[in-house]
Amino acid sequence: MLLMVLTPAFAKERRVYYLDITGSMEKYGLWDDVRDNLIEAIEQIGNSKTELVVIPFTDEIKRRKTVTATERGKEELREFISSLSPQWDCGTTLSNVMEDFYANYMDAGTTTYMFLMTDGKEQGRKVREGELQEAISSWERRVPENHFGFFVMLHNAAYNENTEELIAEQEHLWCVKTADININIIEYESKAIYNVRNETSVTVRLNKGDISGMEITASLKENPYYELDHCRTLKDGIRISLKKKSSPVPEKYEAELEIACANLPEYNYLVTTSVSIECIDKKEKTLILKFK
Repeated sequence: MLLMVLTPAFAKERRVYYLDITGSMEKYGLWDDVRDNLIEAIEQIGNSKTELVVIPFTDEIKRRKTVTATERGKEELREFISSLSPQWDCGTTLSNVMEDFYANYMDAGTTTYMFLMTDGKEQGRKVREGELQEAISSWERRVPENHFGFFVMLHNAAYNENTEELIAEQEHLWCVKTADININIIEYESKAIYNVRNETSVTVRLNKGDISGMEITASLKENPYYELDHCRTLKDGIRISLKKKSSPVPEKYEAELEIACANLPEYNYLVTTSVSIECIDKKEKTLILKFK
């Protein structure tokens, strides 16, 4: 008998770009480069089902543009971004941006990447002391595990030691100091299915990112039934084999593969640090069908 398992080929994905359009973006000479870099980052997204959202902001959010990453959707977004211009006589309220993200993009069924791009600190009459710090500090308890945030400081005027320390304390939230958001996001599939009785190994696929020259390592989290027998890093994934610690083992058991990189270069971000390995111990051969 053949054991058939259905699993999605790709997780639903969303990218949300908050773009500071205050006048200082032009004052510091950043505007054209940041706008062009954002368009280039959008052009490089290969999954046409990815939802793309661009939200310009000052001390408030007035509009947003949402498309899917088809050629037509990308063209609409290029036109939208090109139509934007720096706004003067307004402040910068970053806590509003964080709260907007919390209010509108907390769908646990969609892997979501948030980019908050700003060239300065909060300023203006709408800024309330402590609100940004509270918004950053609450990241880890408010977002689903498959949500990742990049606080992009486009200019040294945005650098703030206290803010950077708060960001560093949060899981899945990074401080990025660059005017180019074409960063390398390294993401592996979140789950692999392994029939340990009939298969010699299983490959955890690399969904996105370039790992050339990196030392990707994997280890199996301590559990009562399995241990890592062999591990090999490939250009498109990680191939592992497991062995039983003792018999019998459950017909189905969820083990956790932990992933790390010892030499992660600057502007490279490993967002997948653990993968669920569904270990099946059945005599039937397994056929895994992936659907889009």
